[in-house]
Amino acid sequence: MKKCLVRKGLIYGILMILIFLNFMPTISSEGISIEKKFGMLNSEDEKYNDYRDFYDITYNQFYKNLPDLKLHRYIDFQISYNLLNKIKASSSNDCIKFEASLYNGDYTPHDFIRINNDEDFTYENGVTGGSGTENDPFIIEGWEIDTNSFVAIYIKDTTAYFVVRNCLLKSATYGIKLERIAVGSISDCIILSNTWGIDISESTNIILRNNTCYDNKYNMKIFGLEISHYHHDIDTSNTVNGKPVYYLVNESNLVIDENYDIGFLGLISCVDILVTDVTISDSYDTVLLVGSSNITISSSNFLHSSYGIHLYKSHNNTIIGCNLFNAKIVFWESPNTVMRETSISGDWGFSVGGLSLDDYYQDIDTSNTNNGKPVYYLVEEQDDTFKESNVGFLALVNCNNMLVENVKISNNGYGMVIAGTKATINNCETSYNEIGLHIFGNCDLEFNNFKTFYNMIGCLPFYSSNIEFFNCDIGGFFGCIQIDYSHDITINDCVFSDLYDDAVTLINSYNIEISNNEIPIIQGYGICVDDGSWGNTISHNNIHSGFCGISILFSYNNSIYNNDIHDLEKSGIWLSNSVENNIHNNNIYNIVSHERASGVDVYKSEGCKINNNNIHDNNWGLNANRCNVDATYNWWGSKNGPSGIGPGDGDWIEVYEATVSYEPWLESPVFRSKQAINGYSGLFIGLLERFPNAFPLLQKLLLLMK
Repeated sequence: MKKCLVRKGLIYGILMILIFLNFMPTISSEGISIEKKFGMLNSEDEKYNDYRDFYDITYNQFYKNLPDLKLHRYIDFQISYNLLNKIKASSSNDCIKFEASLYNGDYTPHDFIRINNDEDFTYENGVTGGSGTENDPFIIEGWEIDTNSFVAIYIKDTTAYFVVRNCLLKSATYGIKLERIAVGSISDCIILSNTWGIDISESTNIILRNNTCYDNKYNMKIFGLEISHYHHDIDTSNTVNGKPVYYLVNESNLVIDENYDIGFLGLISCVDILVTDVTISDSYDTVLLVGSSNITISSSNFLHSSYGIHLYKSHNNTIIGCNLFNAKIVFWESPNTVMRETSISGDWGFSVGGLSLDDYYQDIDTSNTNNGKPVYYLVEEQDDTFKESNVGFLALVNCNNMLVENVKISNNGYGMVIAGTKATINNCETSYNEIGLHIFGNCDLEFNNFKTFYNMIGCLPFYSSNIEFFNCDIGGFFGCIQIDYSHDITINDCVFSDLYDDAVTLINSYNIEISNNEIPIIQGYGICVDDGSWGNTISHNNIHSGFCGISILFSYNNSIYNNDIHDLEKSGIWLSNSVENNIHNNNIYNIVSHERASGVDVYKSEGCKINNNNIHDNNWGLNANRCNVDATYNWWGSKNGPSGIGPGDGDWIEVYEATVSYEPWLESPVFRSKQAINGYSGLFIGLLERFPNAFPLLQKLLLLMK
């Protein structure tokens, strides 16, 4: 009997090993455990026992007693997370006890510290010693900064050597923020109860030693625009909520598994690493891959973080059987990722982006879910119709002749991604996303009755072209459509909503036509043409109720005509550092809320023509600052012309180091082409609208015929 039981046990054991090996992602036979590689203390080391009494033990025992997550991919993480919060709350007295144990009694209260360059390393800014050299760095030491301000310690744009050590930083938006730093060190600091604990951005050669991040919403954030911005010296003496930080640079052939409590995991320029059966939470990124390849992340849980899994400039990686709750997955310039049986739940779950079409090529199937709905990632499909009703995420990459209809998507990073694709999208809807619609590359797209609302940004055409929006309802709290480095886009007969910022923003874009749209602004700007945008047309729009109707900033050769711009706080049209723009045949009125509210504001903008407009009933009609302005042939609300520098009692013209030509003015309102005009006269009116100064005599005759 005993032999039989032993035999059965042996067979079952072998079977379990075979099953595990079958499903476990492959890794080099030379792979070694991270413990052997670094000789690190394991999770049961008594160094962590006090803390684990109230947090780690309950946390990990709870998750270890869950059903096997590898077999139950779709577990309700909302239930488990709520229960986890109850466990934390029940240990609040222990939390207070632990927090009290952090204080060593040696801190001196200090106001927040802000250092903007090397010259700001002064005694007044908290420097207690040093000269800024490698052998004698500036020292910021011993301060307790308990503040509700933006940041406790903020250091940016420095090249001098410095050390921040033995400080207590709490209750700020950022505990310590380093930005564009060449060299620096943070050691023996306690960063407590901030929104962001440690934030390192666009910096190099930062050393972190023995820092404690505890009870921050996002304990650690590292960000950069180049792989070198992630090359820092950060060892496991740093902890996040009592768990060591693992920040590995140029490592390979490692196994990181369930034997380790991990507060933050960074894999920088690494290859051939297996991460399996780990649980990480409460950092800006929980797993950060930068410049890494052949990394496998399997059967792991990532919770309560802005980025659960963040891939940046990484390629040929695998994500399989993972669960993310209140943590998103982001791929940026990270092609050829295989993703299987991974579930995402919470807000803003998934997004893919990059700077080339290749960056959008991924191997992602419908075994992956976002909020319980399958992820659809279509690559090189053609001549097909997509009408699925249950969609967690949709991408069309290098597809041809596609029809997408009646699709609704919500709660994603990017709700819908379209890259290098020819398609018609009818009656679709994206909502509650970070970006409702992301478009990349040379496309041929037509959107009809597309609706996007309650997104941070409604639509983002990015390095894209050949897109048409017709009869769409477009919403975004911080921008409805933001068009970056794009061209040949039409936005026609659309309604904009949820608008706290710009309805449409153009950044370095050209040949964009924005016409016949309804743009009610809660606050902010209606249309912003910025950063070298040129050759764009804005016409026949109704813009009202916000701060500024149309702004033209550092842009040129744009045409603004036949718009109704009214009931705004500060400016109807604002030109700044922009040249050769043409503004004509607009109604600009009732802009009176601000003391210097102006129908048209012009600042350092030469060669701009402001003609044949109705500018009336504003606080100021025109405000010109440091430029020459052609403002002839406008109706200023009075037959006897403008006031201010003018002789009449119409809208005021204000100048500061500027010259404004306002004569001749119009003695009656400008004729508008929205009236019924037939035959050849309609053709002439159209020409007048596009080229108002080309036919001055004809313009005068038409005014006399009114």
